[in-house]
Amino acid sequence: MDPISPVMRPARLDDAERIADYHHACRLLAFSALFDETIVQQMQPKLERWRSWLADGSDFTTVVAVDGDDVPFGHVTVRGNVLAHLFIDPPRHRQGFGRTLLAVGEQLICDAGHAEAELQTRVGNDPAIALYASAGWVMTDEVRTDEDDPGVTVSEHVLRKTLAPQAGAV
Repeated sequence: MDPISPVMRPARLDDAERIADYHHACRLLAFSALFDETIVQQMQPKLERWRSWLADGSDFTTVVAVDGDDVPFGHVTVRGNVLAHLFIDPPRHRQGFGRTLLAVGEQLICDAGHAEAELQTRVGNDPAIALYASAGWVMTDEVRTDEDDPGVTVSEHVLRKTLAPQAGAV
């Protein structure tokens, strides 16, 4: 299979609703096997968080993969040396977009002058863990716990990677 090269662009504030929609779909898919159905049904899209992350002056940088109509279907978000988010709309899973966005996120972190990168992924998210491991990310012994929604506590592995400077980088 040829590498997939979707169109990438910086996310805009008007992308917030679409990103929140597919991010929410991913969360429902992931959490449906972990939590009681009534808890999962109470989970809400994180629209306000996305508006905050995409606003001018935010310290988050988000790049989206878009379709032919310029509608986002995946994104990577970084903050400092942390790859904070990588999500793909579920109908687009397993098509290579995650690997492409992961490389974009790593480059953003490198471009910001960081030699070490960190990310977290949900314990049990084996497809994501396999993707990260295949790209050179190393799982640490550290597990962090976060309350994602009221009543929804999530444990996440911490992974790290030493980033190689790109040709021409100072």
